[in-house]
Amino acid sequence: MKYIAIIVTNLFILFVLILLIEYSLPYLTEIKIGKERYLKIDEYQPNSSLKYLFNDDVYKKTIDNNGFSVNNQINSPNNKKSIYFLGSSNVETLYVSEGKRLSDLTTSKLNIAFDEKFNAFNSSKGGLNTSHMLKHLIFKIIPQKPDYVFLMPTNDYSYLLKYQSYHKGPKNHYFTSDFFHLFKIIKDTFIPNLYIFLRSSIEFQIPEVGIDNDLSLNPAVKIDRVDLLEFEKYFNSIIKICKIFDIKLILATQFYNVEAYDNRDDINKVTFMNNKINSIVRELARKENIVCLNLDSLIPKTYDYMYDAGHLNDKGTDLVSDLITQEIINIESQND
Repeated sequence: MKYIAIIVTNLFILFVLILLIEYSLPYLTEIKIGKERYLKIDEYQPNSSLKYLFNDDVYKKTIDNNGFSVNNQINSPNNKKSIYFLGSSNVETLYVSEGKRLSDLTTSKLNIAFDEKFNAFNSSKGGLNTSHMLKHLIFKIIPQKPDYVFLMPTNDYSYLLKYQSYHKGPKNHYFTSDFFHLFKIIKDTFIPNLYIFLRSSIEFQIPEVGIDNDLSLNPAVKIDRVDLLEFEKYFNSIIKICKIFDIKLILATQFYNVEAYDNRDDINKVTFMNNKINSIVRELARKENIVCLNLDSLIPKTYDYMYDAGHLNDKGTDLVSDLITQEIINIESQND
């Protein structure tokens, strides 16, 4: 024990001396190194099997080696075509059972309609905005050589309203190498399973407030004070990139549930925000001759189709998957 104590003491002293030298060098020399930073993809960890608790039901989620949510009961290496889903939590449809989620149902219906079978990959995650979706498209989806991409924007209005730019605020695009990042590396390296287990066991969504930011209301903020030019440029960039890479793109407008709001003033605010975003989506789709599903008008704004203010339930995913499937059938028939 005596020798162990000596070794530990000397190692501690050595560590302290190194830190003293490290932090004094910028004052004694011209050497000063800034903090390293890393581009964030904002994805689920690849090769994960997750469980989430919501309203006393457990929902499973499988993430493949490329960071996509998949259903291995539907996907097969023998399937020749692919469709990728890109959006936030209302495209992810986490709190819908496996097999009934938007990507699952759409692919199942496509595989009934076509001999050449489809695989589905969902790159959506709660809290993402269009700037994150552009990163997912470039770094994750394009390398997979997709046939189709389904895209619905979310969270843009509220984020730009609050931070004025995608490059500011908590959802900006970089990790900075610092003390807290060190703990994240340690967590991801040594206890990823324990962390995911604990997080999945307690993570749940409260229907009244568990909604995408564009549908949550802050009475202190005047919603008409927002510049959506950055959204328009990012969203148009996705359209242009898909054209360059010969990806067939299906756009959709954002929807919401009127019954989830208590008063007419709240409904008017949400309608205003949705209309601003959706009008840009429809106009860009028209200019670029891109298919656009106007889900804002096609989905009844009731609890029959959504379990909260803006997330599809089983009936809602069934309806939207029908609409996507029909559009792909139309596109495929034109190519025959």
